[in-house]
Amino acid sequence: MKQIKLLLGIAFCFVMCLQTTYAQNKFETDNAKESKSASEKNWYFSVGAGPNLLMANQDGAQSVFDRMTYGAEISIGKWFGSTYGARLQFHSGSYRGFNYLGPQRGSFVEHASGSFPNPEYYPRNWVYLEGSDAEVINANSGKFKFTDDGQGFWQDFNSTSVFLDITVDMIRLFNGSDREDHSFNVMGFLGVGFLHNVKSETNPTTNVAGFRFGGRLGYDFSKGSPWSLFFEGNGIFLPEEFDGYIGDRGFDTNANTMLGLQYKF
Repeated sequence: MKQIKLLLGIAFCFVMCLQTTYAQNKFETDNAKESKSASEKNWYFSVGAGPNLLMANQDGAQSVFDRMTYGAEISIGKWFGSTYGARLQFHSGSYRGFNYLGPQRGSFVEHASGSFPNPEYYPRNWVYLEGSDAEVINANSGKFKFTDDGQGFWQDFNSTSVFLDITVDMIRLFNGSDREDHSFNVMGFLGVGFLHNVKSETNPTTNVAGFRFGGRLGYDFSKGSPWSLFFEGNGIFLPEEFDGYIGDRGFDTNANTMLGLQYKF
């Protein structure tokens, strides 16, 4: 009887050891699969929207808030490793610039070879139009949007762009930890792109190439979730003809900020 009890006890212990080993192996396998699944989610898609700001010749004469407009973006990207990746971003929105009524140093793109801006894109041409500022404003009030102080007019136009960016996981770069280990993630980027401006009452059609840099701060809704919320900001350096006016700055700049959603797959 004692031998039977001993054998049953040994068998019970053996079964318990097998069960414990199986449970441990299953836990490790599931974790490995989860980690592998997370690491394989190297593609991402995002949509966002936010304010735009044009900073070109003469624009600084008016308030930033009066010049602020809005745009939206769609991006698709891929991480090629733990640190570096690439993405393609499409952005479309409006911009607002400012120009004085009176003569300034510079000329419009449509008349860049001459001494005076093209009257089609400039309400005050001191060769073709004469009179006081008030008379010029009254004569063109239906075509141009003049500032409240009467010093100049707004340049309102729409623009579409596409940029190819090199992306960097900043936490991985400086801390060495994986993206999956944090709820927050920080991405820096550097890219080149092409911008197309649609002709408006105050601006000609322009096509220019640009260079930009920026960053994106993301927050995962939960650990392992494919969805995250992000905030992005970037600055773009462009040729002076971007806004249709060539002054004495040497370049134009844009600033774009966006809030949106990202999905990893």
